Amino acid sequence: MTRTLLFHAGMPKTGTTSIQNACFAAREALLAEDGILYPSIAANHTNAICTLFMDDPTRHISNKMADIRTREAVTGLQARYRASLVHDLETTGWSKVLVSAEGVANLSRKELEGLRDWFGMYVDRIEVVYYLREPIAYTTSVSQQLLKGGVTLGDLHHKPELPNWKGRLNNAIGAFGRERVAIRDFGTAARSEGGLVADFCGAFGFGPAATAAVLAKAQRDNESLSLEAAQMLSDLNTLRPLFTPEGRSGRRTGKETLTFEALPGNRFVLPLAVRQTVHERTRDDIAWVNATFGTSLYETDPPQEGDSPVDPARQTEAAHATALLVSDLLNAVEALRHCLRAREMAEAGNPDGARDRLAAAARLSPEDEGVAFEIKRIRGKFKL
Repeated sequence: MTRTLLFHAGMPKTGTTSIQNACFAAREALLAEDGILYPSIAANHTNAICTLFMDDPTRHISNKMADIRTREAVTGLQARYRASLVHDLETTGWSKVLVSAEGVANLSRKELEGLRDWFGMYVDRIEVVYYLREPIAYTTSVSQQLLKGGVTLGDLHHKPELPNWKGRLNNAIGAFGRERVAIRDFGTAARSEGGLVADFCGAFGFGPAATAAVLAKAQRDNESLSLEAAQMLSDLNTLRPLFTPEGRSGRRTGKETLTFEALPGNRFVLPLAVRQTVHERTRDDIAWVNATFGTSLYETDPPQEGDSPVDPARQTEAAHATALLVSDLLNAVEALRHCLRAREMAEAGNPDGARDRLAAAARLSPEDEGVAFEIKRIRGKFKL
């Protein structure tokens, strides 16, 4: 039986999270219906694949966030990832293994060759698919992602992140061969019947039952920042950097982006000069893609003044939401102080005082999950 690696290698910011979550949730159906093994290590295989095959895995953002900096820590993590993959790959009954890891788009040819050779012990052939996104939309989206990783808007505006298709795809072509590498347009896929996930199922040859199972699990994952939230996160990254020379900052949780993503405001756009720069600097890349793959993608006009106006009403909405957020955070801190005092009162034999403090905490911060959990825990412990 011929075994194939179906390798979804990105690009980043092309709806990979939606695809990965749907395929992961439908793992059993994929295997039962089409003999497709979706490795169980995680929905997104990026962290595992990059840690296993990068020359220096400490450079990968997930390992930086986890403060994994020593050779011993990396070796232990690699062993766990490899053991999980081997366990799945040694399972009988699969003819194809589907790996989805958008971070692999950043690997060098040598690193991709290492990946090819390792999976070559389990498969007979490899098929690689990349989704491409219109350059300005790509840079806009990846800029938000980099902000969440600690970069500032000033850095992103000074040196915009470009798709670098020629460099990235040439690495893949060098490692796997041109005939094994295919591209698809993200915009066309997203607009097609069934959307991006349906297009993905078709690209990798899923049968009707497997496709239906994956589509039933598909959800749209929106992790975008508003323009105002991006500006605030950039300020935070400037004033209190996420990373220091010693590793991740002890004064940042790394979870701030979850709050910033919830803030309303104007749609995030790059300044006109930056968008014009991206357009100009990607013309050669686009020409290379179209010549190499026989396509006619992204032959667009330059951006113009006024094509992305800012709405003052949305700015006001963002300011109001931020004010409420600050108030909620202060209330939660004070509510937790009430909880601490309630615990002290209960331990001292003053249940009525403890109840009053817990009631005050509940009134002050009624929607905070952490406060609600602490109130419930104290009431249960002391039977209040």
